[in-house]
Amino acid sequence: MRFFIGKEWLGNWDIEAVNKSDNAGEPLEKVVQKLTGVGIEEAMKFCPQCGNELVIAQVDGKPRQKCPSEFCNYVFWNNPIPVVGAITELNGDVILVRNKQWPEKIFGLVTGFLEKGETPEEGILREVREELGLEAKIVDFVGYYSFFQMNQLILVFHIKAEGKIVMGEELVETKPVPPEKLRPWRFGTGYAVADWLKTWKATGANPSLKKD
Repeated sequence: MRFFIGKEWLGNWDIEAVNKSDNAGEPLEKVVQKLTGVGIEEAMKFCPQCGNELVIAQVDGKPRQKCPSEFCNYVFWNNPIPVVGAITELNGDVILVRNKQWPEKIFGLVTGFLEKGETPEEGILREVREELGLEAKIVDFVGYYSFFQMNQLILVFHIKAEGKIVMGEELVETKPVPPEKLRPWRFGTGYAVADWLKTWKATGANPSLKKD
């Protein structure tokens, strides 16, 4: 995983923790900020080209932050950030992780930002190797998921790993979860988990249908 704007949160929280906040009537934006200390949107304040303070103006029919200087005209497009995620299967279990920045009992998938010059497939295998110390192979591409609250596009893969877990410096705990006990959360990578579980339930009872 890679840090972005000081702290990292990629939406992979344990569903019970999120539901507890939701049941109290708190909107998702407040849940995220309470758990992470980071707001949903981290907007730029100053132009990276000339240093002027950015203003809100209509650009292509939408309000966007832009430089007011007629000699610059920089626009902060705030495009979605590509993120890769892994449903990591090891010895029949799905491995969830807890980052050092996360509260106790909060677990999620291995996720991270793509690095320059690498494909999503290369990126997710690198993340699993860095965070779990495991060699892995991609079984299937689960899908892509818009995470509007964090302005991210998440590309999720099902991978099978082998070896003994050696946690990277950003992790504090891992948790193996049998697929039958895995429950998806209602945002971010949780939708990928839900889609993967549908496939697992359709093929899990018949080992011959599983991909090697």
